[in-house]
This record gives sequence, structure tokens and C-alpha cells, in this order.
Amino acid sequence: RHGRGGYFIAPLQQRSAVAALLGTLGAAARSGVGRACAVCVGLGLLLASIFLSVCKAMAPELGLASMVAAFLCAALGTLLVVLPCRCPSWLPSAAAASPQEAEDVRKFMSLLPMLFTGTLAFNALFNCMSVWYQQQACQMDLRFSIISAQMQLSGSFFNIADCLAIIVATPLVVAFVDPVLDANYSGLTWHARRFGIGMLIAITSVLIAGLMEIHRRDAPLLDMYSTCAPPGVKMSAMAGAWISVPYFLMGVAEIFTQPTLLHLAYSRSPPSMRTLAMAASYFIAAVSSSIFSLLLAEMEAFLPDNLNQGHLEYGYGASMSIGVLFLLFFQSVLRE
Repeated sequence: RHGRGGYFIAPLQQRSAVAALLGTLGAAARSGVGRACAVCVGLGLLLASIFLSVCKAMAPELGLASMVAAFLCAALGTLLVVLPCRCPSWLPSAAAASPQEAEDVRKFMSLLPMLFTGTLAFNALFNCMSVWYQQQACQMDLRFSIISAQMQLSGSFFNIADCLAIIVATPLVVAFVDPVLDANYSGLTWHARRFGIGMLIAITSVLIAGLMEIHRRDAPLLDMYSTCAPPGVKMSAMAGAWISVPYFLMGVAEIFTQPTLLHLAYSRSPPSMRTLAMAASYFIAAVSSSIFSLLLAEMEAFLPDNLNQGHLEYGYGASMSIGVLFLLFFQSVLRE
């Protein structure tokens, strides 16, 4: 019983957060509120984009058509959700079970534009690490020796630098960077500055990877085939350890961006919607994969099996441009 006076006893919710959101939107749509209809259609398209992406992954023979369909569903769904939610005051209180529930739903919906633009901004850069860093590493010099035996690493081995960055840099950021941000900024400005730092580091990571790729392609070829690249592709005379630098920087960027978006989702949500807000963050990350899958397909002309015959740096440039564009949208939404 000690300390019970410090507890806050919240009233029992009449229904779950998901039921409150969908029920309120559904009631508003049935009553003829156009923007509620748009959000409902947008949510359906976002679910369809994830379904189509899963189908494409499980059945590659579906080809480009399924990828384009997933992209169109994700892009159109994002617009139909983000634009009406920038100012959800149009949602009538009568559509909800209670005035408090209506207010909670409005607050949750107002978060969605921030979460969508922020997640898309960072994932445009993070996807480079997930796909292209490994491909690039596979055409670098991956040899290492154990006693008298010479072996090759896999390009995915260097992903350990991303994990190491999170382990090493997190205590430093918490001890030295966060106190400075806390002392100088508050509210959404704090989120904007912290997320902006992470995006700057992520852009630096991709930029360095692009410059490395140009240098790697100009380096002479070794008389040895890579075991993790497609058959018949030789390694370049550039140490694979160099790719650890972009991996490490992307790990540091994750420290600034991902927790910031999750903190934004939790701290700005009403108590009844906090769990749903956290789940929405991961749902949006899944949707972003559908959007950027088309970018990967469009860049195939510049990304043959042998990167020496292509221009991987073009893909890096396109990703940085998309990331900066969504970052500007994110900052604009935060200022509203």
C-alpha cells in the first residue's frame, strides 16, 4: 500500500485503441465525412501494399507488376492518410463513443504525418545499408588468413560494425549529447534537432559509401573471385574493412533517429493510444519497404551483377535525395 497515493488511476476504456480508431473513422465515413473516407481507403491500401510485398518475396515470378502495384498502394495510401491527418479537427465528436475518445483519436491521427515522413526519410538511407553496402563489400578484398589457410569473409560480416556502433555510441550519446539537447531545446524542437543530427550522420554514411564505390571501381582487380558476389566476379584491390566506416556511421544514426521517432510516438500520444502509436511506427516501417522496393527495381539498370560495369553511386545519390526530401517534409510537419 506504500506509495499508492502516487498512482494515477485512469478510467476504464470502453474499447481498445484499434477499435476506437477504426470505429470512429468508420462512423465518420458512413456519415459522409470525405476525409474520413480518404483515411479509411488509405489504411486499406497500406495493408494491401504490405500483402503484395510479401507475395512478391514469396513468389518472385510475379515480377515487376506486383512490385509496381505494391508501390502504388503504399504511395497512394500514404498520401490519403497523411494529408487529412495534418489537421484532424474535421473528425466529429459524435462519431466516437465519447468526447474524450474523439479527442484521443484526433491526437493520434495528428501524429501520423510526423511518423510517416520521419520513417520514410531515414529508411531511404537505411535501406542502402540493408542491401547495397553488402553488395559493395562483396567486390572488395575480403581475404584473411588463419594460420596458413587463406579464407574470405562474407560481405554481410561487416554489419557487425553497425551493431558495434549502437553498443559503443549509445552511452556516449546519452551522457554527452542528450544533456546538451535537453538544456537547449524542448518539445517538438527537441525531436526535430535530435532527428536532424541522425539524418546528417546517415547522409554522411551513404555519401562515404558512394565515394568508396567510385574508388573501388577504379582500383585494379585481383586475380581471385569473390565467394559472396555472383559467380565470375572478381574482387577489387581495396580492403573490405573500409566498408565498416559507413556501417558504423549508420549505426550511430540509428541511435539518434529510431529512439526519437519512438519517443515522439509515445510522448505525444494520449495514454489510451500509446500502445497503438508504437505499433504504428513499426507498421509504417513495413510500408516504407514497399515504397523503396520500386527504387531498387528502377536502379537495376545501373546495378548489374558485376558492379564494375554499373554505377552504384547513382543509387546512393537517389536515396540521399529522397531522404532529404522527406526530411524537409518532416521538419515542416513538426513546425505546424
